[in-house]
Amino acid sequence: TTTLMSKRWDRRILSLSLIAIISNASYTTIAPILPLEIDKHHISERWTSIIFLAFPIGCTVVSFLAAKRLEEVGAEKVMTFGMTLMSVLFYCLSYVFQLVDGSSHLLVAGLTITQFFIGASMSMITTGYYSTATLIFPSAKESALSCIETSVGLGYIIGPIVGSALYDEMGYQSAYRCVSFVVMVMASILWKFLTAHLKQTDDYDMNPTTFSLLKQPQIFCAAMSILWINVSWSFLEPILAKRLELFQVGKKGIGIIFAL
Repeated sequence: TTTLMSKRWDRRILSLSLIAIISNASYTTIAPILPLEIDKHHISERWTSIIFLAFPIGCTVVSFLAAKRLEEVGAEKVMTFGMTLMSVLFYCLSYVFQLVDGSSHLLVAGLTITQFFIGASMSMITTGYYSTATLIFPSAKESALSCIETSVGLGYIIGPIVGSALYDEMGYQSAYRCVSFVVMVMASILWKFLTAHLKQTDDYDMNPTTFSLLKQPQIFCAAMSILWINVSWSFLEPILAKRLELFQVGKKGIGIIFAL
């Protein structure tokens, strides 16, 4: 019987958990930082909401494609590509205000496109570690998912706090350069070292297609509920960050509130 205590499985779940922490921590640095920077450039809340809405749209569109690619090229390659893309996009995010300074329309377009592809990269990573966790050892999938969920939660806690602290101490550009660097290092480690522990083996079960799963009412309802939550939260994030700043909460305080 395979359990989480076996050395091989332990390395795999540690690898996936580390990916979940880093990717979610990186993504959640956006919520307490980007709305405040957008507000400095006098972008209306309507356009800010559209910018943030691009993230869940990117997640939704690419998740179907990522699921199809997992069996073809392997989860480790999909996740590595996703993390590399995320690193490049965060680096672009650090320069977008400087590149399109003076044109609000170009700024909105640039931020919307960047957010869309950050959502796409996050979808690749998330699809990779969840599918790998459930398929490597079916007999221990509950334990595997609990480890992944704990790691995702840690990422949600770490991201806003670290992001707001970096923003407060270093400024917008330097904060996202640091995030970009950390994600790129993680992608390199995944490719060079962790890949060996994530390759598909005979332990994998054949999984049904995404569209066949969505034909099941309970899965369709769950998927639509998650989509609605993500879309709703994408509207609330920028509004909450701006309102907290009006109450003079401070950047670090905003980060702590988002972590909660």
